[in-house]
Amino acid sequence: MRTSCQAVRSLGLGYMLLSGIAAAGQCSSTVSTFPYQEDFEAAPAWTSGGTASDWTWGTPSHPTINAAGEGTKGWFVGGLTGSFYSFGQQSWLESPCFDLSTLTYPHISFKLFWECERNYDGLGFQYSLDQGTTWSNLGGSNDPQDCLNANWFNTQNITALNLASPKSGWSGRTGNTVGSCAGGQGSGGWVTAAHCLTDLQGEPSVKFRFIFGAGTQCNGFDGIGVDLVRIV
Repeated sequence: MRTSCQAVRSLGLGYMLLSGIAAAGQCSSTVSTFPYQEDFEAAPAWTSGGTASDWTWGTPSHPTINAAGEGTKGWFVGGLTGSFYSFGQQSWLESPCFDLSTLTYPHISFKLFWECERNYDGLGFQYSLDQGTTWSNLGGSNDPQDCLNANWFNTQNITALNLASPKSGWSGRTGNTVGSCAGGQGSGGWVTAAHCLTDLQGEPSVKFRFIFGAGTQCNGFDGIGVDLVRIV
């Protein structure tokens, strides 16, 4: 299994995206103790930003996303109440820096809840090796469910996910299509997504971020939940 994991050079790993919002990405401190686990209970821990960002840390009470994935707190697109996320959003939730140089066969996992317009709005995940100046997608929508990979990107091309190329990520909602607002493929609850970090093994300075993109219509849904990030 480890051999096949090392062989997976996922679809997005070679692409470098120059970010126009890299100023917030500088490393003020570096995590070098593992396993790393962040449940966001005591503090926000990660940093949010971007255009029209409504990432919010706390306890949710949306109609569908009405509990954290672990404990009582997490990070959420669409705020903590109501059922709407910002039009035209291009936002991110960014990690501290990690020194992965001591890890063998590292991998990352986290809990996700997605409830947004299918194919048009959605969430991606990226890494940076230069403190947030450039970003690459971690994996792709066709990655095999092995090597500790699980529940990775379910959509190959999310129209509004402009911070990524290719625009792969998680997209969908539990309801059916209504008018022009596409439905289906929502998570329907918290799921654990996981992916190998084999290509990042030995790297002394790595940052991660969730990215969210939304269009300018059909945004009357709960949004996104992120919780319990682990790196081992």
